[in-house]
Amino acid sequence: MARVRLTFSFLAVSLVAAACGRPDPGFDNLSLRSAIPPALVPDDPSVVTNVTCPEVHTSEAVTITCEAAIAGQPIKVTVSIDPDGTAGIESDSTLIDLAGVAAAAQERFTGDLGVDSSVECPGSVVVSVADLTFGCTATDDTGVSRDLVVTVVDDSGGWVIDFAH
Repeated sequence: MARVRLTFSFLAVSLVAAACGRPDPGFDNLSLRSAIPPALVPDDPSVVTNVTCPEVHTSEAVTITCEAAIAGQPIKVTVSIDPDGTAGIESDSTLIDLAGVAAAAQERFTGDLGVDSSVECPGSVVVSVADLTFGCTATDDTGVSRDLVVTVVDDSGGWVIDFAH
């Protein structure tokens, strides 16, 4: 889920107003900021916060850089706005799916240690930033839990997991 591109239309009101001879009120910046979270993380847009974009006062094609945070980590978001009111939303940030981390860790513990276990990592995604750490919990089939530390090793989504000390 490293790159997302979404096209949507939310300028119908201003386009109709312009066609009727009223002054063009400009691009709907509020709608744009509201569209960014579900474009970046469709399964959990609530993790995308602090979305800010420069004001757009043109009906011409333009590309702007917005800022947001995903699970507290700041990212840049590129928005390409077309004259027809559609916008493409992208970020070069790589996201790590925490359910995928938990599933891979569970499979590894069961396979390597021969112990049935479940692994839970709170949250849905984090931004892949080298040296970022977060915790997960492994619970074996007898109910014994161990804390785990996941360390992101690069900006491309690589990570390692170890038992917490």
